Amino acid sequence: MANAVHGVTGERPARFVVLANPVSANARRIGRQVRELERAAIVPVRVIETDRDSRRTRDALQKALREGDWLGIGAGDGTVNLAIDSGVPVAPLAGGNANDIAHMLHTKQALRDPRHILERGQIVPVHPLYCRIGQPDDEPVARLAAGYISLGASGRAAHEINQSRNHFLRSVPGARKLYIGSQVCRGLARASEFKIQDDDGTYTRFESVFPNGDRMAEHLRWQSDITKPATQEVSIGDKRFLPVVTAIGRSLVGRLTGPALSVGDVRDFTVENEVYLQTDGEAILLAAGTSLEIGVSPQPFAAVTTKLAA
Repeated sequence: MANAVHGVTGERPARFVVLANPVSANARRIGRQVRELERAAIVPVRVIETDRDSRRTRDALQKALREGDWLGIGAGDGTVNLAIDSGVPVAPLAGGNANDIAHMLHTKQALRDPRHILERGQIVPVHPLYCRIGQPDDEPVARLAAGYISLGASGRAAHEINQSRNHFLRSVPGARKLYIGSQVCRGLARASEFKIQDDDGTYTRFESVFPNGDRMAEHLRWQSDITKPATQEVSIGDKRFLPVVTAIGRSLVGRLTGPALSVGDVRDFTVENEVYLQTDGEAILLAAGTSLEIGVSPQPFAAVTTKLAA
C-alpha cells in the first residue's frame, strides 16, 4: 500500500485499527474510548498492542492492515512516528505524554470523543521532517518526525521522562502530571548548553526545535496549516531567564528565529559536544562530532484530521 495522499478526502474507513500501548500514560482512557467506539459500531474496530521490540510491532501492523483501514494510535508521539510509514491513514488518539501530533491534527472535542474522528475525519497529506544522523565511527542513519525534531533541553527532558516509564507514580492519575512535570524540570535543569558549527560559524545553543505544522496546537497559534511542507527553527542561545522568555515570546506571536525550510532545503551542521536529540519524543544521545542534516521529506504520509471540519 502506498502511504501518500494528494489533496483532501473525507470518506469513512472500512475498518478502524487501533495500535495501543498498554503501558502508555493514558492507556486506561484509550481503553475506554476503544470500548465506546466498539459499542457505537460506526465501523469495525480491531486493537493491536505494541511490543517492546519495534520490529515486531511493525510486522504485526504489516500483517493486520489492509486497503481502506485507518490506523488509530492509542499511544504517544513516538508510536505515531513508528506508524507513519504503515501505508494507511494515521489518526493519533493522544495516548501518551505530550501528544503534540494528536493536538496538531485534531480538535479537543475529537480527542475527548474519537467518534468525531470516524464521523468527521478527513485525510490530508502531511510531509514529515527528516533527520540524517552521522555519528563518528557509525554508519549514517535517518529518522522521520511527524511533529518535531529538537536538540538540547527538550531532548534531555524527553530522555528523563522515557527513563521513568515504569515508575509507580505514573499509574496514579492524580500524581502522573506532577511526576512527569518534575521529570521535565529535572531534564531542563540538567541540560547543558551545546555548540553547533555550520558554514557560517560556531553558535552556542541551549535548545533548537524544528516544528512541523502546528506543533503544540493546544497552546500556540502559529504555522497552523498542517499540510504545509515547511519548518522553521526555534532556538534559544543559553539557559538564562531572559533569553528563554524572549524565545518563547517570539514563538507565541509567530516570530520564529531561523530561516524557513521547505522541500529541497537542508539545514546541516555538526554538534561539537554531547547533546540529546529528540524526534517525536524519542531521545538519543549524540556524540561530539555528530553531523546532522535536517529537512522536509518530499514524500507525504496520509493523516486523518478533524480540524478542517471544525
